[in-house]
Order: sequence, then C-alpha cells, then structure tokens
Amino acid sequence: MSSSIAVIDSSGLQEMVDVLRERDYTVVGPTNREGAIVYDEIRTIDELPAGWTDEQEGGTYRLRRRDDEAMFGLVRACSHS
Repeated sequence: MSSSIAVIDSSGLQEMVDVLRERDYTVVGPTNREGAIVYDEIRTIDELPAGWTDEQEGGTYRLRRRDDEAMFGLVRACSHS
C-alpha cells in the first residue's frame, strides 16, 4: 500500500471552503469558542484555531499556544512518565 501526502496552503484551503459553500454545503471545522476547541460552521479559515492546541488529561482540559500557526494541530494528550 502506498501513501501520499498533499499539502494545501491557506489560499487553497479558503478556496475549497468557498467552493463548498457556493455549492450549498455547510462547512464545519474546529473553532476556538469560549476557551475550548469546538466544531462549528465556518465561513472563512480565519475562524480556525491557528496556533492553538488543546491538552487533555484525566479531568483536565486547557488550550495552549503552539510554537507554530498550524490550523489543525489539536488534541494533545498529556501523559505522566
């Protein structure tokens, strides 16, 4: 089995959102709402949580700034060594 990776830059991602909306699709993606990452309708990629990640561990949830502007760098499970 072979796998390939495709990377879409931000203008290509926005174009994809625009085309889907023009075709009457509801586009849903991760958003930063009231201190949590929640999935909601988006109209532009500016609504994506670029540069944020969420950390989750047994009864704990928090948002943390990333060192990059990744738009889909979510769900970081914490673990104790």
